[in-house]
Amino acid sequence: MWVKFLVRGVSVLAVASVGIVLLVHHASAATITVNSADEDAAPNDGDGNDDGTLDRLQPTVTSFEIDSSGVYETLVTQGCSENGTVASVDVSSLAQRDSGKVYPYGLVDFSLNCSRGDTVTVSKYVFVDDQPTSYVLRKYNPNTETYTDVSGSTIVSQTVGSTQALVTTYSITDGGDLDDDGEANGVIVDPVGLATTASLADTGVNVWLYGVGVLSILSVGVYLGFRRSNLGVRI
Repeated sequence: MWVKFLVRGVSVLAVASVGIVLLVHHASAATITVNSADEDAAPNDGDGNDDGTLDRLQPTVTSFEIDSSGVYETLVTQGCSENGTVASVDVSSLAQRDSGKVYPYGLVDFSLNCSRGDTVTVSKYVFVDDQPTSYVLRKYNPNTETYTDVSGSTIVSQTVGSTQALVTTYSITDGGDLDDDGEANGVIVDPVGLATTASLADTGVNVWLYGVGVLSILSVGVYLGFRRSNLGVRI
């Protein structure tokens, strides 16, 4: 039997089998039960990865809406017994931001229950019509509060069922570099997200430059007016 939980505070959606302790890393709040209609609202009539089985019926497939944005994501794992927790995290809620990068679809923070030392293939489906060349998969390490590229990952745009999606695939090993707890203990923890280069609009630099430009123009105008009135010089 499968029960799904929504943790309020950072838009956390967790899925776990009854009797398994949930490991939620970015929230502290009460949990409420989410009915199957929540996953049934995912693309492809609740079968996000279009494998012929509803996501809510599969322990290694989890679909959720990204932070009430209307954009859905499906996380599929191969190599572990179940997705222990899956959480959508807004990067702005973290202690440290990724300099020069923005995450339009946030991070997905998950833990997987598997056998010690297992290597797992992770596939992230973000259901948007976007260009994969604009993105790189980045990992956030809450222990060091740093971000790094996930080597060996691939990002492609493809039609999944009836919906266009950015599909990211990579591998992670229990106790390996991408596993936050660093131990081959049968639990894999890995917050990752699609990052793109921040534009001036994202950084606020364009607003600063605009202000400087306006002040410069005004200063020149005041200076020329002063010259006209005091020196009688034709400009």
